[in-house]
Amino acid sequence: MEVKDSKGRITTELLHFSFATAQDVTRLMSWRRFARGEGNPRKILSTSLVKTAVIKWRDAKDNRQVANHWGDVLAHLSSNASAEIHFLFVAKAPWSKLAKLLGFCLMHRTWSNSICLDDLGMHPLLIDNPKEPISGVGTAIFYHSLCIATAIEAATVWGETTPESVGFYRGLCEGKKIDDLLFFTAEEYIKLRQELERKLPVHRQTEGHKNV
Repeated sequence: MEVKDSKGRITTELLHFSFATAQDVTRLMSWRRFARGEGNPRKILSTSLVKTAVIKWRDAKDNRQVANHWGDVLAHLSSNASAEIHFLFVAKAPWSKLAKLLGFCLMHRTWSNSICLDDLGMHPLLIDNPKEPISGVGTAIFYHSLCIATAIEAATVWGETTPESVGFYRGLCEGKKIDDLLFFTAEEYIKLRQELERKLPVHRQTEGHKNV
C-alpha cells in the first residue's frame, strides 16, 4: 500500500490477510460509528456492506458452511464435492494510524465451484481522507479474492457492482465491459491476478493468504 504522510512523503507498506476471527467481526461492526451523520454515499455504503456481510456470515456459520482456515476448506470438500463454503477474510495494517483493520471481503464457493464475491469494503476512514491518504487497499483485497479463487481452481468469479464501485472495477479491468454484473472466466481472472501481481508488492504466503 502507498501511504502519504503529513509532509507528502510516500512509503510502501504491507497489508496482512487472514480469515476473520470473532474479534475481527466485532471490529468490523464498529465501523458504523465512523459514518454516523455522514452524507458521503461511499462511507454510508461501506458500513452498509459490513452489516450485510456479517449477517450473511453468521447465517452461513449457523448452517456450518464457513471456513475459518484452509483445513476447513479441505474438510468441507472431502465430505461433499458440491459444498458451499463461505469465506470472510480481512486486511490488517499494524502500521496504520487510522485503523488496524482496513478492509474485508465476504465471498463464497458455489456448489459448482465458482466464486461469488458477496461484499467487499474498506474502512470509512480511508474514504476521501486527504489528511492521511492510503491508496491501493481495494485493489489488494480484490487481488486476494482472485488468489483464493485460484487456490480452489474456481471455474468462474462473479458478483454485482454498485454505482459507487463500478468505476473501481472498470479501472482494474481495462477493455472489459462491466456494468452491474462482474464476471470472469478462469482464464480471465488468472490473467488479471497475474497482472495485479506485477503491480503490487506481494510477499510471503501463509496458509493460502498473501501479504500485499
